[in-house]
Amino acid sequence: GIEAVEQLSEDEHGEGGGEAVGVGTGSPGVDVSSDATKMAYTDGAVVHVANIDGSNDQAFDRTDRAGDATAPRWSPDGTKLVYQGRTGSDIGNLYVLDVTTGQIERITDLEPMRAGLWWMGPTFSADGQTVYFTKARGSSGPGDPQVWWDIWSVPATGGEPTLVHRNAAAVDASPTGDAIAYTEARSVDGEFTLGDLFVARPD
Repeated sequence: GIEAVEQLSEDEHGEGGGEAVGVGTGSPGVDVSSDATKMAYTDGAVVHVANIDGSNDQAFDRTDRAGDATAPRWSPDGTKLVYQGRTGSDIGNLYVLDVTTGQIERITDLEPMRAGLWWMGPTFSADGQTVYFTKARGSSGPGDPQVWWDIWSVPATGGEPTLVHRNAAAVDASPTGDAIAYTEARSVDGEFTLGDLFVARPD
């Protein structure tokens, strides 16, 4: 529910700022539905769905069955959420939650691994049929401090992931479905580095 409300100060042009409403605490990722009526977030363990003003907060307790739920993102039609399950620093798998029924389906079968960055950042395609995500690619050999990340896709119903683009992360799809955006990504000497921003066709 709502935990804090504060009035934002007027900006330098004298225009009102509106209210800031605090909902939940410690959430590593919040997403708003396409119709702007609902939001999804996690409390560090399970996925929550609430009205945009913080009311009618519903916790989906079964979303923690594979570790902490992280980074929920809405499907375009507002009926599903894709999220990442993880334990500590281990990169886990992706799950789709049907918010109308509470049913959960695991859509990837990835080996747990550690790569410094654990955020897979899953997101639906514009038609809701595909999920894009970031997956770590291990170092090339013993003593090599570099880890690279790649963009992959998987059917929203589950299946075999497909490589979309090498050396990239933080993917998002355009609402029209004709483009994806991403950044160059790698780890050098154990430090995560983002490069330039790119836009490309989904293929």
